[in-house]
Amino acid sequence: MKKKRQFFFVPLVTLILGLISLKGEGATNFFKITNINPPNIPAINAALSEFETTINNQLPSIESADLTKDTVNSNIISNKGVGVDYTNSMKRFLIGWSQSASVNVGSSENILSGAKTVKGFGMGTQFNLGFNLEPLKKRNLIDLPSFWRIDLNNSKVFMGLMTGKTSQKVSGYTLGFDIFTFNLRIMTKLKKAEDFKSYFFKWGGIDLSTGLEGNKTTLSVSVPRKDSITDSTNTYKTTFDGTVGFKVDSSSLSIPLEVSASATFFSFIDLFWGLGTDLNFGYGKGSSFSDSDVFIYDMGDNLIATADAEFNLGSTGAPSIMNVRWFTGTQVNLWKMKVALQAQHSIIQGIWGFGANFNFIF
Repeated sequence: MKKKRQFFFVPLVTLILGLISLKGEGATNFFKITNINPPNIPAINAALSEFETTINNQLPSIESADLTKDTVNSNIISNKGVGVDYTNSMKRFLIGWSQSASVNVGSSENILSGAKTVKGFGMGTQFNLGFNLEPLKKRNLIDLPSFWRIDLNNSKVFMGLMTGKTSQKVSGYTLGFDIFTFNLRIMTKLKKAEDFKSYFFKWGGIDLSTGLEGNKTTLSVSVPRKDSITDSTNTYKTTFDGTVGFKVDSSSLSIPLEVSASATFFSFIDLFWGLGTDLNFGYGKGSSFSDSDVFIYDMGDNLIATADAEFNLGSTGAPSIMNVRWFTGTQVNLWKMKVALQAQHSIIQGIWGFGANFNFIF
């Protein structure tokens, strides 16, 4: 079972590592020196400040001030659209698997043109199951109500679930994930699909969908450091040999409302696009750790001071209660196997999400 879970999570570990390794013009302010002993000695404080700045310049450019809040927001976006058949390919049912990740680069940044910092990141993965209710109505097995000219019998239900954890070493980092994800979506028609005279094009109509999405994720990152730096005045040498790390726990519940449309070309490729808004609840909590002290020596190798090293991040944070986003994607139809790639973008918060659905659709 452990190997099977690693099969699903290792690609996500690699993807998240790539996201948090984005380099930009600004340095991170993650790495902090605390508990200096003896305290209040200006020359020692200056040497440690220089050491702290040097290490931060070598780390991935991550904004620590709002990491917990922005990671919860990112997890919410990473959960959007996974397992949902926006292309109206499902006639009876579907079964499959989805994987996604997201990165918060800030509302003024574009990930395609190069972001300067990463403010938060998220991930999602799940097994998918979907049902079309229309065949059940035709057999008189269900009779759902209609309101506002919307017939719930002409609806599709999508469900997703995943739980698991893993820990992987990648490029010197140790990344750990503990994930629980569930989704329940219902999609119904606002405007029916339409065949045009051209055989090569089919309009999929307009759909309205809503539901309930939950995500609980624990992300931990450990970074080994072995550093020995002499300050600019050539007076003190600061050394550290150990591991520093942080852990972010996030839990979210999101209620989406989406309007989407789709089109089919040559019966081989589908395009879909839409707008969505979300009502969000949850929290994020961060903590950091270090397994070694920082030591400060004079140039005669005499120990004169010690300090603690840690990744300093916001302790708690809550997601934005409202979110507006657009999404788009394409699906390749390989007989019953459908491979859909999609992108989500939170307009206000600047979060980019990317996902892939691998479904057998009947």
